[in-house]
Amino acid sequence: MSEYSNFRGLAGEVVVSFVKPGSVVSAVPVLVFFGVGLGATAYLAPEDFFPYDLIIVLVLAAFAISRFAIPSRLGHYEEGWFSQYNSNAESLTFSFRYLVCNICWVMPCFLVLFAAEKLGVDLFLLNTDPMEMAGSGFVGVVGLFIALMVIFAPTLSLLICTASNSIPEILGIGVWKTLISDHKADLVVFYAALIGGVITFWILYFFPLFLIVITAFALSPALGGALAGFVFALPFLLAPILLGRLSGAFVHGLYETDNGGTEGEEGDPPAIEADSLSSPILLATIDDEPSEQPSSEVPPASVQILPVAVDIQGSQLSEKAAIRNLIAKVEGVESLKLDNMILLARNKVLSRPTDPYPAAELSLLLGKKEDGEEMIRSLAVSIPLAINEGVPKLAMRLVMSAVKAKLRPDLDEATWETLCGFFEAAGRFHTAVYCLQSAGNMTAEKIEVLAGSAKERGNSKELGWLNQVLVKKFPDSPQAEHARGCL
Repeated sequence: MSEYSNFRGLAGEVVVSFVKPGSVVSAVPVLVFFGVGLGATAYLAPEDFFPYDLIIVLVLAAFAISRFAIPSRLGHYEEGWFSQYNSNAESLTFSFRYLVCNICWVMPCFLVLFAAEKLGVDLFLLNTDPMEMAGSGFVGVVGLFIALMVIFAPTLSLLICTASNSIPEILGIGVWKTLISDHKADLVVFYAALIGGVITFWILYFFPLFLIVITAFALSPALGGALAGFVFALPFLLAPILLGRLSGAFVHGLYETDNGGTEGEEGDPPAIEADSLSSPILLATIDDEPSEQPSSEVPPASVQILPVAVDIQGSQLSEKAAIRNLIAKVEGVESLKLDNMILLARNKVLSRPTDPYPAAELSLLLGKKEDGEEMIRSLAVSIPLAINEGVPKLAMRLVMSAVKAKLRPDLDEATWETLCGFFEAAGRFHTAVYCLQSAGNMTAEKIEVLAGSAKERGNSKELGWLNQVLVKKFPDSPQAEHARGCL
């Protein structure tokens, strides 16, 4: 069944921003780029340069479109050529993806034309009258298929490239299914906004531009000729702007649909178990460790054994609801949509670099994909960000997701010690020991402090396990002697 996204509203925003007079100014860099690029190609290329000249035109067009598509998919629909949300490297990789994507549909069409030529059938001589094409049988069907591919494939390829970050993604079925099958209703809006935006622009500015050209001719024929050429070229110069912005908005709209809102937003999320991501911590040196049964109660910060800069008790309900909402969203992502959702999460991280929830979502999605190396790199960013932005429960949840995936995030010693304080204060002593071990500074004194905290909380099971840690990890320490007497 076809799904709907927020793109319907975003398409209107894009068209409204496109018909502003500033679009004419945005077209100037496009004119210069195409002038230099096509001029250099015509000057340097030999006479018989087909099909390489076509490839160059495709790359130039994709590069120009990407200047507007990449900022737009981050939610910045009025950005121009020199946007801070784009770079030449990103535009070049976008252009290469677009070239590969076009090859994917051009090659089958070329093979069909080659086969038709061998069979003596000239598809280009087919009449465009629908009745005559229908009467031509299979040949007419093939001709119609190629015509539709030529009309729609270039723009569909733009959507695919905007929604992907790599060649494997555009060659996989997931992003194609999400954009073209699951959201085919939004494609109607896409093409309506594309055609309607250009028509609306000309309705609004044809007469003003016409008067400007006439005035320029009266002042100077050379100036008038130059302006007339610019005006007549405007449809081609404005096309990359509108195409890019609509493609980016299309992808951005999917993000809102598949996630049901913005990360960190409070609401009535689906009920899930508070410890759905928890799992026993397996320490390499302890074979008989009991399963962890963490307490859901969060004690005051005064119980912490290590300095913690964030009050765990503060904003407990809102933070808990936001985390549950985030986890429910990640758990609800279908496997075919996983790659696309990871891409959209990366885009959200770029647009909101100080927001810990998009970074956390990316880490959790990578964990769901079982991409261990990428998840470790992502956790190295998302966990410190959650701590620095005052969302300790989110940092703890990310650590537990790493434990579930049997991964160890690459964090510095201070971050691990801070996390140890969070878990100790929450009564999760197994994970607190795991953090100390990950920090590389686990000592008998620190384990003894954890044991004292477990004793104060009346948690005899955890106290017994911590005493086992002291005996097995630090057998010659005074703390181990005391622990043996307690076992």
